[in-house]
Parts: sequence; C-alpha cells; structure tokens
Amino acid sequence: MQLRDNDIARRLIVLPLASGFLAVLVAYVLRKREQLPAFLRFGLALAPILPMAVALVLFHKSIEQLDELQRRIGFEASLFGFLATALLVLAYGMFAKAELLPDLSVAHAWPFLWILMWLLWAGALGLVRRRYR
Repeated sequence: MQLRDNDIARRLIVLPLASGFLAVLVAYVLRKREQLPAFLRFGLALAPILPMAVALVLFHKSIEQLDELQRRIGFEASLFGFLATALLVLAYGMFAKAELLPDLSVAHAWPFLWILMWLLWAGALGLVRRRYR
C-alpha cells in the first residue's frame, strides 16, 4: 500500500500534537514539584506552543490537498465542534454563576476543552460523512 502525500501529512500532525501534550504534562509535573525560576516557567509555558504551530501548518497543508467535498465535510464538522463546545462552555459558565456547578478557571479546564472539542468534531465528522455518502 502506497501512502499519498496527504496521508503522510495527516499522520505527521500527530507527532507535534503528541509532543505538545507531553510538554504540557512535563511542565505541569515540574511546576507542582518545586518552585522554578521565572525564565524556566516561561519556557515551560511556551513548550506546547511550538508543536501546536507545527501541527497547524501541517494541518493547513493537508487541507490544501483535499477536494471540495472533503473540505466541506471537514468544515461542517469543525464548525459543529467549535460551536457545540462554545455552547457547552457557556452553559457550564451559567450553571457555575448560579452556583450549581463548581467554578473552574480556564487554567484548569483548558485540557478538557480541547478533548471535548475533539470528541465533538470526531462525532460530527462521522455524521457528516454518513450524510454525504
């Protein structure tokens, strides 16, 4: 089986995302263990940004190679994932303001937001693909 450039680009996106996630975990563990100097904390805060930027560039290159239908499917799934996440965050915020749920800061909740957005996107992608078959 021969891989197309698009397949290779899609698989390469996983590497920077995984390294960014690993950088976040390492930074979190190190920050909790001991008080680090400001320049190290700054470096640890920036550690996931470079892999995410690389993933963004690779993702953009893989989208350029898609046909119109694949782009439309991807756009609809991304739009649903983004808007559904925004709706759930808004609902959670309103329930937290009403003191029905714990009030979480973005610093604690952002990893879960990424996971939530990815899960909603993946579910929408399956539904949109089925609709266009």
